[in-house]
Amino acid sequence: MGKTLVLLCLLTALLPSCGKHGSMRDGTSHADDSILATCYDLIYDNADSVIGVVSSKVTSDSVLHYRYNNLLSRALFAKGEVSRAIEVNERSLDYCSRLDDGDDDGAASVVLAEALNNKGVYLTALGRNDEATAVLEETCRLQGRNGMAKAQVNTLINLADNHYSRGKFNDASTYYRRALLLTDSLGLTDLYLPIYSGLGKLYLDIGNYNMSDRYFTDAEKWLEGGTTYEKFYFCTARGNYYYYINNYTRALEWFYKAYHLIDGGIGRLTSACNIGETYIYLGEIDSAEKYVNEASDLGTRSGGKSSNYYVKGVQSYLALLRGDKGKAKEIIHQLRHDYDGVSPEYAYLLNKRLYQYYEAQKDYRRAYRYIKEVNRYDDSLRNVRTLNNLAEASLRYRNDTTIMAKNKKLEESREEINKLTFLATVSVLSFVIAVLLFSYITLLRKKRLERDRQETAAIINDYKLKVIKNRVTPHFIFNVLNAVMPSFRSHEELQASIRSMVRLLRSGLTATDSVTVQLAREMEYVNDYITLFTISKGFEVQTTWDIDPAIDASEQIIPSMFIQLPVENALKYAYEGIDSPRLTITVRKADGLAITIEDNGIGIDNTNRDEQKENGAGVGLNAMNEILRLLNRNKAKRITMEITTPDDGHGTKISIFIPNDYKYLL
Repeated sequence: MGKTLVLLCLLTALLPSCGKHGSMRDGTSHADDSILATCYDLIYDNADSVIGVVSSKVTSDSVLHYRYNNLLSRALFAKGEVSRAIEVNERSLDYCSRLDDGDDDGAASVVLAEALNNKGVYLTALGRNDEATAVLEETCRLQGRNGMAKAQVNTLINLADNHYSRGKFNDASTYYRRALLLTDSLGLTDLYLPIYSGLGKLYLDIGNYNMSDRYFTDAEKWLEGGTTYEKFYFCTARGNYYYYINNYTRALEWFYKAYHLIDGGIGRLTSACNIGETYIYLGEIDSAEKYVNEASDLGTRSGGKSSNYYVKGVQSYLALLRGDKGKAKEIIHQLRHDYDGVSPEYAYLLNKRLYQYYEAQKDYRRAYRYIKEVNRYDDSLRNVRTLNNLAEASLRYRNDTTIMAKNKKLEESREEINKLTFLATVSVLSFVIAVLLFSYITLLRKKRLERDRQETAAIINDYKLKVIKNRVTPHFIFNVLNAVMPSFRSHEELQASIRSMVRLLRSGLTATDSVTVQLAREMEYVNDYITLFTISKGFEVQTTWDIDPAIDASEQIIPSMFIQLPVENALKYAYEGIDSPRLTITVRKADGLAITIEDNGIGIDNTNRDEQKENGAGVGLNAMNEILRLLNRNKAKRITMEITTPDDGHGTKISIFIPNDYKYLL
């Protein structure tokens, strides 16, 4: 109940705002449809609350107004107020009859279909089955024309129930199966519960208990998602199944479930009477009387003729069991005078009660008369059940035969499709495997070729570098020997010079074996060369080393001879005619290593560059360019070298930049 009240409070808040969304022209909004659907689900939980909410809603003479009018009618019917439900429903039918053909834009068709369906249900409840059938069939056609598939399934179920109530089980089965076919095709799983419940009850009444149990078992799988009324219908029908197979304990369990689902109306009347009659067969007369009296009170207020007839029949039997033969006689004779229009089942029940009464009175002549009627009705009902069972079996056989033929064709087609699918799958997989294998082999081949290419390139680069260094080193040694040889002629004190020369020779040989050299070692080589050069030339060059304190010269790596070659080039060619030669070597750390070799010599310009090249000045710088080209090959970070003239127009400045984390790999 808590969930119901919360939902109803929500609906109360939403409903007043819905009137402006619907009109005769535009129908109802999605919000209205959602609210209506929720209200229909709540009808059997709390019909009074739904009636209160709908009655408080103010709308104009529109489609929306009569959608809610139809809801009000169903809520009144759920309470058992059949006459009021019919009266309210007539308003919707009158509204639809006043519309011109041009006014029916589809939304009005929904109102008409709902109202006609309601009318069919009410006529069935009143026992006017032929009229109900005509109205429900008209409803079904209207829903089919307007694409109301789900509503059409519900109408087919109502048609099946109508034929069932008249004992036309064959026709009832046909409508149930039409509803089931449409439900399957549309995937409307929420409608399986009422359809399977109806089929289970149908097979129960024709005495086919195995098929009945099968359908009830199928229906129970969908019980959780059903509406309150659908659950009530199933629980009642399932209880009847156990009642008929004399399992009264299980029957009572399901009747109680139905009883607690609905509070009032014909549904509560039926449940109370079912519980009362079951208690009779369990021998609990006091409990039986309690629930039968409740059913009688409900019948007095709102019950229909058939339901009241059933309740009174049970009351008469209770009176006999209590020994109150006067009350039993009064009820039985009341039933005899209200006999017209009663179904054969209830006529059978009346004769059974009369037999029980006269047997208790020891009036065996009359008792014999009514037991003959009971047997005649019993035989007749048995014959009808047998015929209906045979007709149902025949119909089922025809359906099953047709289905089997279709299933056979479908199975053959399915097997053919499976074969084709298998062949297609194998072909595709084979193609994919072939492509993958070819790609893998191609990739391996490319990798092997790339590895071979890289190895060959590395060997070639290594040889090229060695050739360049071997070309530079003899040139360097030749220059040194020319510089120091005059010193060997007469002075033994020149041992320091000789040691410097030896170190230079050793550095030249070492340079051919390594791409890089420590900065400290390069500085030693350069200082040795400057010492030897100044001795041989007879003039001094003011040399300045400006090393960044943050640099560890013993750890810092630079390319071999990258300071030595520019210094050598400057000493040999830059200072001709210069009175105070100067040489500045700067090493700085800034996003890498920046090396500059700057002299104040005559500089390198376009006029003397060819002459210097002929004299050997370009050999060292060309060697550096070639080494750079090899080192920088296929690398994102590159060593750069730039030769410029200072701003005053004198001398030459060579700037070398080595990026951080440079990889000295050829």
